[in-house]
Amino acid sequence: MPKDTYYFSHDYNSRTDSKIKRLLLKHGMLGYGIWWAIVEDLYSNDNNILTDYETIAFDLRCDVVIIKSILHDFDLFIFNETHFGSLSVGNRIDIMHEKSKQASISANIRWEKERDKKKRGELKKPPKQKPEPNPPTEEKPLSAEQKDFQTAFSGWIEMRKQIKKPATERAQELAKSELRKLAGKDISLAIQIINQSVVCCWTSFYPLKENNNNNGYNNAPAKIYKDLTNN
Repeated sequence: MPKDTYYFSHDYNSRTDSKIKRLLLKHGMLGYGIWWAIVEDLYSNDNNILTDYETIAFDLRCDVVIIKSILHDFDLFIFNETHFGSLSVGNRIDIMHEKSKQASISANIRWEKERDKKKRGELKKPPKQKPEPNPPTEEKPLSAEQKDFQTAFSGWIEMRKQIKKPATERAQELAKSELRKLAGKDISLAIQIINQSVVCCWTSFYPLKENNNNNGYNNAPAKIYKDLTNN
């Protein structure tokens, strides 16, 4: 339904009107339907339609003779030189306009009262509610392997300090990224790779040598570099 379509009252007992009874007697329900279609057009055109029988007949898909009869034979419409309308439709449109006018006046009065209250400070905005802080997330305890990894990695950082090549935070991030590439999620393998770099005083990490078991990397402590620097 279009947005500019408006409701208009439809009398439920319109067929009991003497004029409509004569219309039904002559043209049956066809005439009754055409009459209502013309009434709808009058509401859409402010109760003023050009008296053009052929155009109306074409629009309603009926004979011109029927249109002329419905318009003139039953005293249902009023005419001037070029247009026609309906007294009952005109009265209802006036009522609609009056109700709309009164509704607009009531709305304006209500808005003015609210505006005056705002000026007097009677209408206060509700205080903004502060969002509740998110509950602190509980840190999961580290596993034994994770603790060993941290100990080993701290040993590698300390070794770099001893050889005068300290690792910056960025260097530590890159080193951990390299470890993930070499060991994946295998923490035990990552620890062996770290210990290998500590023993060899390497500033980065590399794949384990084939004879790593013979060199003792598997069980080398994270701070073995201290033994090397004491020799």
